[in-house]
Amino acid sequence: MKHNVLFWIYLTILILLYESAFSAENFKFQLYKNAAVKHDEVAAQFELANAYYTGKGVTKNIDKAIKWYRKVAAKGYAVAQHNLGVIYGVQEDYLKAAKWYRKAAKKGNVRAQNNLADLYMKGLGFPIDKIEAIKWYGKAAEKGYKVAQYNLGVVYNYGDGINKNYIQAFNWYRKAAEQNHAKAQYYLGLAYTQGTGVAKNNSKAIEWYKKSAQQGVLKAQQAWIKYKDTAVVAVLNKPKKLPIVKKLASKRTVIDKPLLNINIPPLPSSISRSSKISMFYVRQQDRTFVKNIASYLRDKAYKVDPVNNVKIKKSRTERWDIRYYGERKPARQLQQDIQHYMKDDYRKIRLRNFSYLRTKNPRVRKDRIEVWIINPTK
Repeated sequence: MKHNVLFWIYLTILILLYESAFSAENFKFQLYKNAAVKHDEVAAQFELANAYYTGKGVTKNIDKAIKWYRKVAAKGYAVAQHNLGVIYGVQEDYLKAAKWYRKAAKKGNVRAQNNLADLYMKGLGFPIDKIEAIKWYGKAAEKGYKVAQYNLGVVYNYGDGINKNYIQAFNWYRKAAEQNHAKAQYYLGLAYTQGTGVAKNNSKAIEWYKKSAQQGVLKAQQAWIKYKDTAVVAVLNKPKKLPIVKKLASKRTVIDKPLLNINIPPLPSSISRSSKISMFYVRQQDRTFVKNIASYLRDKAYKVDPVNNVKIKKSRTERWDIRYYGERKPARQLQQDIQHYMKDDYRKIRLRNFSYLRTKNPRVRKDRIEVWIINPTK
């Protein structure tokens, strides 16, 4: 009897926790819906589309998700255009998928560029056009998107629509592998083993096999087991337990899933149409790096001016600053988005309140935000 009572108490607690969680999601959904419908807030409209797509806080409804994504996409936001492309791709309406991917790709969205290239490469929605596919892979790869870098490596490695070039294949595999792309790490190891595009180096081959194996790539696990005990690899003479074996996917990455966690800042001030983000760097060698961050922020609905080069004397140490001249909240959101871009490569980004300057100079805008990236280590 005692056990039965405890069971029902436990079950009641679980039900209450579930209802509480669901109510929180539903409450959040209602806030988004109110802001989206009554105030035409683009961030809320995007989150509303995400909610309908995932079924969080509301019954899942793809048609309504499309409706709200289209509203955001019509305002020029590339991330919503990309998500529409993904949805239509899942529905196998490749003409519509290509239409939305192309819109987002022209705005510089790297995922859309890569997915548009996939459609051209596979002939989905229109005849195969490998030259066009390679063009779009290249645009995304040049901006640092690791999936496109891997795909470009595959293209050069197998001569798929272009002359084989093992050196180029190696270079693109390496770029993707250095960003922790599992399959690129395996093919980079294979290049070192076979000496294709680079001099043979068993030590480096094993290093990359191991990294790929730890991410579950089956062929990498097999290669690591085969080569790990060779005398040339002293650092691997104490093999660790292998991770759980996962099935190796096909050589070319398939179309991504929708970006449902883009998290366009839900606060209107974060993506105010009047807000302007200015970005500054010191060394010429950092220009591309800062431009990539700027492009990422534009994809997340920020309005970012062209990056600026500044001269600062005795600036040898690394420093990341966000200077804000009004509310702190938008600057805090911007800080989080830049940290998300950096992912595991954490950087200390200081928030600095410069609002006092507005009392000295009324011409300084309240919504002005500056990002200073001084001597970043990459």
